[in-house]
Amino acid sequence: MRRMNELYASSLDLVVTADAVWSALPARIDLLAAELGRTRSLAHSVGVRPGSTRRGTSWRRSRPS
Repeated sequence: MRRMNELYASSLDLVVTADAVWSALPARIDLLAAELGRTRSLAHSVGVRPGSTRRGTSWRRSRPS
């Protein structure tokens, strides 16, 4: 019984940790998307357009849908 309780506690710790990470993801994704938008705007302001440079082409491919 002790072994089962230890395994349960270990499993519960893993689930709680995974839930905390999963719950934090949407906020981080929103921050990254906002930063990508700012970076694209800055690139656009200095003349970088998708397809005009190798970097611009890779930005176009990484654009979120």
